[in-house]
Amino acid sequence: MPEPKYKLSDCTKEESDAFMKDFGELLNKHSLYFEPVPQFTRKSLTSPWEIQTQIFLQKKSEIVEPESVPSPFADESPKEA
Repeated sequence: MPEPKYKLSDCTKEESDAFMKDFGELLNKHSLYFEPVPQFTRKSLTSPWEIQTQIFLQKKSEIVEPESVPSPFADESPKEA
């Protein structure tokens, strides 16, 4: 089995901030956002629960209010003269 090329270690606050800034700019460029979703797993019924997080990428879409749909709460019926 080949040796791993990189060693994983904790990053500093400055590294984390720089990454999140660049990542945020990339997400905005492509109109995306990410949503972390925790998932609880365990190896067996007697094992403790572990938290694993999945990241879902979602596409941003603008919310546009329709102009021609009447409100169901307002009385917009024609008035008789």
